[in-house]
Parts: sequence; structure tokens; C-alpha cells
Amino acid sequence: MKKILLFLIMASTAVSGVCGFAADNNPLSVLESDAEFVMPKSFVLDDDFVFADKAPGGSSVTWSITRSGSDMSRLIGKNGQYKPDMGAPSAFDCTLSAALSYGGESITRTKTVRSYRTPEYKLCSLIYEKSDGSRISHPQTGSILVGAEIEKNQNSQTNAVLCAAVYNGDKLCSVSYGVIEKSGVTGLSSPIGEIGKDKTIRLFLWDSITGCRPIDEPVIKNPADEKVIRWFIGHGEYMPVARPAVWELVHELKKQGYGVYLLSNYSEELFKKHTEYADFMNDIDGLIVSYMVHKAKPDPAIYAALCEKYELNPSECLFFDDRLENVQAAISYGMQAKRVLSKEGLVEDLEKIVQVYEIAQKK
Repeated sequence: MKKILLFLIMASTAVSGVCGFAADNNPLSVLESDAEFVMPKSFVLDDDFVFADKAPGGSSVTWSITRSGSDMSRLIGKNGQYKPDMGAPSAFDCTLSAALSYGGESITRTKTVRSYRTPEYKLCSLIYEKSDGSRISHPQTGSILVGAEIEKNQNSQTNAVLCAAVYNGDKLCSVSYGVIEKSGVTGLSSPIGEIGKDKTIRLFLWDSITGCRPIDEPVIKNPADEKVIRWFIGHGEYMPVARPAVWELVHELKKQGYGVYLLSNYSEELFKKHTEYADFMNDIDGLIVSYMVHKAKPDPAIYAALCEKYELNPSECLFFDDRLENVQAAISYGMQAKRVLSKEGLVEDLEKIVQVYEIAQKK
């Protein structure tokens, strides 16, 4: 259930008095009572919180949020719902201000509150496999870890890699990974076995916004976990997102005569590692990666860099991206653009393009 700062308008002055609201129409009395209601002594913000624009006594309320001096009011949606950035820390302190006005008078109340964000990825359970092939959620003698059930926040706009790291004390013994594409079971690239009392498993996430972190914590705390970060950086070539159906269609479009170009935000080191063994790069006619031009999507300059380098007409380009702001930037630059919400949706879109070409060839 959504927590709404204002959920009831009192019509009776008698009831208002009982609830602590001003029983007279003195503007300052109304404002003080309303301010006490909208700014209680203790409360927190989370991504189900809704700000009201009216207080119980009738005061109009305008809200603002700052963090470390920066205006964060964009996090209050049109409907008043608080929506912290998915890439932001899971918890942080911010300054909340409520400006109230009533009967020609106005007051402002400000306080520091704690903001909490629903994690992008939630670990539901680990999945172990017994020698007979059956699966269980807790380790048993002879069982191996094959994956995890992950709940992906529906508002998440990032792709992530789940990493299972096995420690013997502070020594990193082995690492396995799996790409998280949607809620459900994420399998590991190689099963992990022989988990005894001297060995422990820690799970990590890697995404393009926040880098590598333990799945159950917003930041790295254990010094030994730095080894996992170094592993990710050193073995990035093993973690391209596997989407064979997508790349088969891209290859078909290439054969049909379409130009295929890549526009990506990446560091030079990780881009080279992630594409070193990626066969789909053979179908790419050209590319601009953020490290090449020191610009990143959604900056219009990176779209311009691609079009200028390869003499592309923006109006003839169809741009795909999973982040809304990148799609909007492409449209503003003059491209046609489509947001990718799932692998299945992208496959469907590419199949339609292939079919349009085939129909045109038959005429």
C-alpha cells in the first residue's frame, strides 16, 4: 500500500480540533497545524511515498528536496510520488522542505530525512542441485550451487551480472557468474560445488551504473571483496550478454543491406574485454564508444559524432536502447528510436524489419 502524506480532508472543526488541526480560520494557526502534520517529528522517504499538495487544514503545499546542496526535486513525480534514481545509493540523507500557504500567509518547514530506495535486484533464494538432478534451496552433502532466484525491480533500466564468489577464509577460491535479464532463475556459467564449513559464498552484482557490489549491501565493506572487483575487470571478456536470437536477426538485416552501427557507453578497457570474443562485432559497420569521444549518451554530441563520422542522416536511423533518456535524446537529435524493454520485445521488432524487407522484395 502506498504511504500518502495526506489521506483525509477534515470537514468538521470539532474533529479537526481533536486531531490537532486548527479549529479556527486564523491563517497562521492553520499553517502551523498543517505544518506539524506534513512535517512530523520522525518519518522516512521511500519509493512508495506520495507527497500531497494539500494539507488537512486547507493549506497548499509545495515540496522541494536537496542533497549535498544539489536540487533533487525532479525525484518528485507529477502525481507526487517519490521516485529516487535507480542508480542512487540505496539509502541517503536529504533535506526536505515544505512551503505552505493559506489565507494570504505562508511558512516553510525544513528537516533532514532518510531516503530509502527499493533495490533494483533482490535475492529470493539460492538454487542447489542434488546428484539426482532435483533442486533445493539449501545446500546438502554432495549438492552444487547452480543459480539463484532473483527479483528484478520493474523500474530498473540496467542489465546486471550476478557473480557467486567462493571464499576459504579471506582467500578467493573461485568465481562463477550469470546474466540477469528478468525476474526468475539466473543460472551460473559453471556450477559451484564442495561447499564445506570452511568455505563461504558471497553474491555480487555488476551493472553499468554502480559497478560491482555485494547483492545484500549498497557498498563494499569486506576488504577481501576487492578481489572480486579485480576479477570482474580482469575477466570481462567472459561476460558479454548472450542474445543469440538478436544477433542472428542483426546478421540477417546486414545481409539485406542495412547498415549496422554501435553507439555505447563504455570504458576502453572493459569494452575491449567484453567484445574480444563477440562474433556479432563482425556485422558492425561502424561504432562510437563513449571513451573515444569523451561524451556519453544521452549527450547529443555522441549521436552527432556517430552520424558525422559515418555520414549518416539521423532521420534514416532507427535507434534501439534500454534507457529512456537515451531514446529521448535520439529522438530529439532527429532519429527514429525504440526503447528496448525485453529481449523478446527486441527480437519481435527486428523480425518485423526483416519481414518488411522480404515483403518488399516479393513485389
